[in-house]
Order: sequence, then structure tokens, then C-alpha cells
Amino acid sequence: MKLKNLKAVAEEQSLSIHTLRKFARMGMPHYRVGRKIFIDQEQFETWFAVHFREDADANDTDLTHIIDEAVAAVIK
Repeated sequence: MKLKNLKAVAEEQSLSIHTLRKFARMGMPHYRVGRKIFIDQEQFETWFAVHFREDADANDTDLTHIIDEAVAAVIK
């Protein structure tokens, strides 16, 4: 397990520190040492995939359906 501070994870994931703090309140796995928050990269990626990526993947089918309908309407 390699723990990283919020700043390092924020830079690597292109997220703000505020967003990561919000994720911690939402139940993201993290470790506190005093006021500092540390995150294990593997645990973060697993948690993020479960909470956000699956929703995005589910929306891909909706988007594909919308695009197919639009293309079909243009071709007619």
C-alpha cells in the first residue's frame, strides 16, 4: 500500500482537492493523520470506478441510441 496526500492524487487524477475532500465525506477509503488525509491509489481507483465510471458506462448506451436516431433521421 502506497499512500499519497490529497495534492498528489488531485494532480494525478485531474481533480481538485475540494472534490477529493467531498469524496472522503461520501465514503471514499482514506486515512487521516491529524488533519491530513492520505489515499491509497488502488483503493481510490476501485472506489471511483464503482461510484462514477459505471454510471458513465451506462449512459454510453443512451448516447449511442440518441446518435443512431439522429443519423437515421438525417439519412432519410
